[in-house]
Amino acid sequence: PLSSPPSRSVSPNPSIEQGRGPLPSFQAFPPKATARKHRIPRPKAAGRLELSKVVDWEKNLAESIKACSLSLKHLDSAKSFKQQDEEKIALVRKKMVAKYAVLDNYVATWPIDHILISQLKYSSAHTKGSNVKSMVASVRSAVAGSKKTEGQGNKSMSSS
Repeated sequence: PLSSPPSRSVSPNPSIEQGRGPLPSFQAFPPKATARKHRIPRPKAAGRLELSKVVDWEKNLAESIKACSLSLKHLDSAKSFKQQDEEKIALVRKKMVAKYAVLDNYVATWPIDHILISQLKYSSAHTKGSNVKSMVASVRSAVAGSKKTEGQGNKSMSSS
């Protein structure tokens, strides 16, 4: 008699039978509009702390982001953050997010504002300080020049 081949059970997913695991399920692209990206909110004490204590970035990344924000020439270094033009701040944010995608993980890109606030605070204070110094120097030279002319005027009056 002829023997029949051994019966094999047929699995609905042949890849499992071959030891490869289940086939991946495919999702519709683009993702549903209800799926939103989780963004990191700004901590309450972030303004009083160094950024490195608030975010978990590699040191090189943090330094690179700070250097990038310094090199953006769209802002007036003599003005504080609040005095800057909103459109220019938005442009800086957009350029920095384009260069460093990690910044888009934060609500309202608050690390950018944190960096800009501290840098503009420093630069505007030094700009104001240098303006005051130059103003004081010009006043001193004007006063010194007027004293010389007064002294020369008094000498000429006493010799006559």
